[in-house]
Amino acid sequence: MIYLRDRKLLFLKPRKTAGTSVEIALSCNAGPEDIVTPVIATDELKRMEAGGQFPVNWSTPEIEARFREEMLRYRSGAQRKTPFFRITAAKFYNHIAPKEIAARAGEDFLRGARIVTMCRHPYEVFVSQVYFFRSFRKLDIGFTELAEKLADNIVTNLPFYFYDGEVLPARVIRYEQLMTDLRALEKEEGLRILEHLPFTKQGVRDDRRPAREILGRELR
Repeated sequence: MIYLRDRKLLFLKPRKTAGTSVEIALSCNAGPEDIVTPVIATDELKRMEAGGQFPVNWSTPEIEARFREEMLRYRSGAQRKTPFFRITAAKFYNHIAPKEIAARAGEDFLRGARIVTMCRHPYEVFVSQVYFFRSFRKLDIGFTELAEKLADNIVTNLPFYFYDGEVLPARVIRYEQLMTDLRALEKEEGLRILEHLPFTKQGVRDDRRPAREILGRELR
């Protein structure tokens, strides 16, 4: 999540939509009065390299200071502690959805913002989830077997698009039209995004075929 106060622009990050790359690029347009939530340590290093605003105003000053200290240690080569923080200790976090934002910051905050989010074809989201889960958990298991285990408990991104029965976002950036939609957002909001856009979580997915082919009829 990123909130640019001067523009009242609120970026919500669904899962497996290239949201981290966009979040890092957007943070290069943020300042210390905005809200920038943390991402995983390896991606925080990429944010530092890109010159983005370090996570700020997402938790208590004490927790934010501890997170900064641990990230600086990690950047210097120290052993990473897992986790650096817990979601329950944060007011805002990277994958926070509208309903929770309204509960934590108030409905006026949510409805007063111009909301930007992202989407991706659900098959592709699911395939990306399976590969990421396998990599993150370091599982020695085939894709199809793991996909069948996860198919009944998939993470849906629908909560990012609707609130109280209404379609919420003013703009949805499509993964399949990423550069086109980001250029439109740049022009509309006067932002600099593409020049700061990194590539994150590369190498997790080893089969680059379309998800429709990877999944097969039954899983689809």
